[in-house]
Amino acid sequence: EGFNAAAGDVLLLDAEALSLDRLRFQSVRSPRALRRAKRQGAALVFDQRRHVLYLNANSKGSGWGENGGCLALFDDGVLLIASNLQLV
Repeated sequence: EGFNAAAGDVLLLDAEALSLDRLRFQSVRSPRALRRAKRQGAALVFDQRRHVLYLNANSKGSGWGENGGCLALFDDGVLLIASNLQLV
């Protein structure tokens, strides 16, 4: 089976590999909110419409950064929240 957030599954993220010092997560529902999230400093952004987790590698700069972008794709119906993510 795939990832099941409702069952308490946790996505383990390698903090060193992703250059993350802490978990800064934001979940968005619209294209406008997604564009805004790119500039607000969230390191991880979950797009609820497309079920995509993005890595924002350049923090508040434009776009996702050179090493950022799509980090994971999830099945329809998955709703990630911060407690489903853990830095290791």
